[in-house]
This record gives sequence, structure tokens and C-alpha cells, in this order.
Amino acid sequence: MIDKIEVTVFLSKDVNEAANKKATRILFWETVAGALGLLLYIVIATVYDIMYGYEPSFCNFILLPSAVLFGMGLAFLLATKKASKRFQEAENSYVFEADGFTVNTSRDGETVGFSKHRYSEVQKVTQTKELLLLRVPKGYYPIEKARLTESELDTLLAWMKQAKKQA
Repeated sequence: MIDKIEVTVFLSKDVNEAANKKATRILFWETVAGALGLLLYIVIATVYDIMYGYEPSFCNFILLPSAVLFGMGLAFLLATKKASKRFQEAENSYVFEADGFTVNTSRDGETVGFSKHRYSEVQKVTQTKELLLLRVPKGYYPIEKARLTESELDTLLAWMKQAKKQA
């Protein structure tokens, strides 16, 4: 029986992109929808101005939501990309035990962060083809599934499931 699992994950560009894939896709389409709304506003306002000499009041109902969608989508998309770059080239060393796990984050051999969590703190576990994402209150931890054996992965998931039952 496994009583401790140690795994180190290099937070490369690929790992960060895989971890942020869904959020990036949502923010991209939010930005596109906002841009299309702004384009629609420009077309309708221009056509009405040319044909009738005024801008209809309903155009404001197109402009405001479109500008908000575009602005927020673009701002959060850029913020996500910047945060992702900040964590690149770092390394997370995980130690999983039956009662919880620790994460030691280092960059260039120097420790830049350390955290300790109980499995009951894990809000959500998401599995993709290549990653296991552990969502905790202040962020998430990506773990490359290729770095775990099948029995280690099963044990880890069982520990988290058991902690949820006890909570």
C-alpha cells in the first residue's frame, strides 16, 4: 500500500496552456462577441445616420453590453496570459500523504512558495487527458498525469474521495 506520493511538475508553457485552456477559450469568445457587437453598432448607427440623419436610441442597448463584453474579455484574457507567464519556468514539488499534501514552488533552485493543504480544502478535481487539476480556494495545482503511475493516481483520488466523505 502506498503511504506517500512524491511528484515534481515543471510548469512549462504546455502545462500552463493545458491548465488554462477552458478559461482562455471562454475569454476569447467573450472578446469576439463584444467586438462583433461593437461592429454591429457601428454599422447600424452609420446606416441610420446616412438614411435618416439621426442615430436610433436602441443603438445604445447594443453599444453598452458589447463594450463591456469586449473590455472585460480582453482585460481578463491579457491578465490570464500574464499570470500564466509568471508561473512559467517554475517547478512544483508535491508530497501527497493520506491526510493532505504539500506544495513547494521553486524557480531557479530557490523556493518561492510553500503551501500545505488538507484534501477537504480541494474544491474540485478536474482530469484532462494530460493533467490532474486540483482547485483550492486560492488557485489550482496542475499535475502531469504522466508523472504518476496508475496506482499512484488511483491512491491519490481515493484519498481525496475519502476526505470528502468525512467532511
